[in-house]
Amino acid sequence: MHEFDRCILIDAAHTPVSEGFVRSFDNGVMEIMSAKDIAGWVQAGQSVQVHVYNSSLGECVYEGRVQSVMLLHVYLDGLQLITNRQKRNNTRVNTELPYLMRYYEDADGAHPFEKPVPVTILNVSAAGVYVACKERFDIGLRFVFTFRETARDIRVTAEIVRRDISPNGFHYGCRFADIPEKDANEIHRWVFTQQIEQRRRQFF
Repeated sequence: MHEFDRCILIDAAHTPVSEGFVRSFDNGVMEIMSAKDIAGWVQAGQSVQVHVYNSSLGECVYEGRVQSVMLLHVYLDGLQLITNRQKRNNTRVNTELPYLMRYYEDADGAHPFEKPVPVTILNVSAAGVYVACKERFDIGLRFVFTFRETARDIRVTAEIVRRDISPNGFHYGCRFADIPEKDANEIHRWVFTQQIEQRRRQFF
């Protein structure tokens, strides 16, 4: 488990000291390949945390101690899982993505809006999106649009399940309706990649 997953090593003072990937992990012992030489930054016996990012498990946080450091190789032992933050449908990333909603769907199929509706997608998960919009729509309305952030464009139907009033209009919680598993997985991979990058910027 975790082989080749990206990770961030954090020292006892909660200071990130390196990022890299997991080379091996078994029975509480982990070998990390660091992106830089951290000899002198951490020492044998020192308590550390390691945040490991796995596309299925989410962000896994372990605590343990440094066994040894050899140039780019860091060996940890006594690792215990502290938190596992998120499964697929709960994994979401905050965004500010401008989109134009051109179509909606009802029992008779898809129809064009009289004019495109500007929205901002505020967060994304494999299960749906949260959007800001100045227009008022009823719960149950379905937006039909193409999500363009992934490696391939994905046509999705997003059904409004919650409406919140905001200072500039409305916020809508939308679930993806009848989304194929492969499309949900593709969106999840994109969300997870963005989440890792945001965490990396937060640490470094």
